[in-house]
Amino acid sequence: MRFTTLLTTSIPMTMAAAAAVLPRSAPPALSTSTAFKLIANVLSLNDPLAINGYELNRFVMNSDTCTNVLALSPPAEGSRFHATAAPSVWAPVTYDSDPASAYLTLPRGEGSSTVPAALPVEANCGAGGTTGIAVAPNADGVPVLTYGTGSGGWMACPASTLGTQVGGDDGAVLVAIRRGGQRLLDGCEEVEFKAVCYGEKEQEGGEVVECVVA
Repeated sequence: MRFTTLLTTSIPMTMAAAAAVLPRSAPPALSTSTAFKLIANVLSLNDPLAINGYELNRFVMNSDTCTNVLALSPPAEGSRFHATAAPSVWAPVTYDSDPASAYLTLPRGEGSSTVPAALPVEANCGAGGTTGIAVAPNADGVPVLTYGTGSGGWMACPASTLGTQVGGDDGAVLVAIRRGGQRLLDGCEEVEFKAVCYGEKEQEGGEVVECVVA
């Protein structure tokens, strides 16, 4: 009888232990390319800005199209990005019918130890860009846009939160950063940007990066 009791009580314990081991989603198929899109994956619990799946793009700040901020556009409307050997990541910018490189540049202001600077990431023509912005695998092995080392991450914020006006578009969502120990700014979302291979066109002279197969 004692054996039977032990046997029957061990069954639900075994089932509970098995249920605790949840299956993990399969990793995405990866390839390499010299051109890629950067797609938003919202990490916050909610997405009130409705930007999950949106693409990184540059939004023009003045008439010469050379002063730009990094922003989010609906699917299929984002910029094509490339990597350089620095490493840095840049988006093509067109003005006067000629393409010009626009390197991503992090804001100079760092904020306080707990509150990020309310400033957008820039993508200006002729700028040297911030060294260390690159595509690298996250903890799940998915290639994402990163900057430097240590903790921190990207934020998607309403333009008004960052004190920026983009062509009168009050609904624009821009990209900012928060460093280790800093909280999200009110109204912003924590987000990462997945590199997705842009197979339609390779970039001559661009660095080959790992990216998710579209």
